[in-house]
Amino acid sequence: MPIDDRKSDPFDSIVARLRQEFLEEAQDRLTEIEEAIGAEHSGEISGEEAVVTIRRQAHNLKGMGASFQFPIVSLIAHRLEDYVSHIKDMAPRHFTDIGQFVDILRGVLSGDGADLTVGASGQADILRSLPAKWTHDVIDGPPTDIEILVVHTSKVPLRLVERELVNCGYRVVTSTSPLEAFELAVRMKPDMIISAMVMNDLSGLDLARALGAMEVTAAIPFGLLTSLAPDSHQLTNIPSNTAIIRAGEAFQDDLAAVITRFGIA
Repeated sequence: MPIDDRKSDPFDSIVARLRQEFLEEAQDRLTEIEEAIGAEHSGEISGEEAVVTIRRQAHNLKGMGASFQFPIVSLIAHRLEDYVSHIKDMAPRHFTDIGQFVDILRGVLSGDGADLTVGASGQADILRSLPAKWTHDVIDGPPTDIEILVVHTSKVPLRLVERELVNCGYRVVTSTSPLEAFELAVRMKPDMIISAMVMNDLSGLDLARALGAMEVTAAIPFGLLTSLAPDSHQLTNIPSNTAIIRAGEAFQDDLAAVITRFGIA
């Protein structure tokens, strides 16, 4: 009996239904973020409670995007989660920025489907358009367009490095997982990566070597944050695009030297 090509594949129907459910749930989570902002404005909840809700929904969206293989959703949600990670008191600037995150995500989710599967260059363009972290300590005006990915499995030193870079006006994205950072580096194409040497799952040197071996990321400057002496045998054969940043008192001087060496300005 001949196959009727007019009949749709049951698998395609299932995928279409799951995709629609994803789109609807993602929009609902964005609405919850907007409602949390409105509730904070009206005094129904505190700024801290609003941040908890926003961070939770951003984390959920990040996981949903990964599960449905829509990396652009995960990448934007990761940026939003990272943006609110250190906020305690919501300022007017924060409301505006978070609203921009929501608007961009809604635009991606409401597109014709191409927006969800945008290519690498398109992803990088969208990520560069997102709000940057902001601090009152920035002296020379708004953040630059230069993005630096900071990787550290320990949150305290991660925040110290992040604060130093943000105060210099750089756009900073953080990750506490070297495996996540590997994907972020490939997709976001940062202008520089700074990573701790000692981390779980993958060392900073292994991360530098892996990224340095791939054409798509080989040209990205890499700063390796370590307490090891520069002549340590553990730091032999580092990639040509990698420089050592010593932890401790030499950190600021080494960071400045690395930024100057790679022309990150």
